[in-house]
Amino acid sequence: MAFSLTYAFGRTGRHARAIAVKAREFISAQRRTLPASAAADFLFAQSKAIDSTLFRVFYSEPADCGYGMHRKYRPHLLTVTESGFRRISQAYASAFLVGCALQSRSEKELASRVARLHMVAYLYDGSEPARVWVEMAYSPTEVQVADALLSEIAKVLRVNPPNRHEFASDWLSLVPHIESAMAIFHRST
Repeated sequence: MAFSLTYAFGRTGRHARAIAVKAREFISAQRRTLPASAAADFLFAQSKAIDSTLFRVFYSEPADCGYGMHRKYRPHLLTVTESGFRRISQAYASAFLVGCALQSRSEKELASRVARLHMVAYLYDGSEPARVWVEMAYSPTEVQVADALLSEIAKVLRVNPPNRHEFASDWLSLVPHIESAMAIFHRST
């Protein structure tokens, strides 16, 4: 299907662009206040990867990977604010961080993970990380990480999915796309 000007400049397109632009501006401003470090550079590159992937769900043409999700969740996507877009992004960033295996489980490594969770929260929200992520930082299971991520997405979308498996499958299907984009954005920073 050809690019649709009605769609791109209609209600959905304007809404998606408006919240994405505001979210990008907020995150960029937060990034400028962080001390220069490899961790901050990585998290900023990760934020661009998450943003670009989520944008493909919020603003999607039939050829895009997120088009099926866009059609399914469109009424809910139209209610998401810029803050909600950042909350979903923050949930993905926190899930990636907490979901990584710890090498030694030393106090230093755990403290570093919690410090990065604080950096993630500051970058996306300017506040402290949600307690669920901090508590999971020490010994998470994949199921706990996925549940926390999906719970946050459902809260932002204001949806109680009747089919949790389908909801999980949809939103977790974005993970490989984010990882691919992270490889590209991280090389460019």
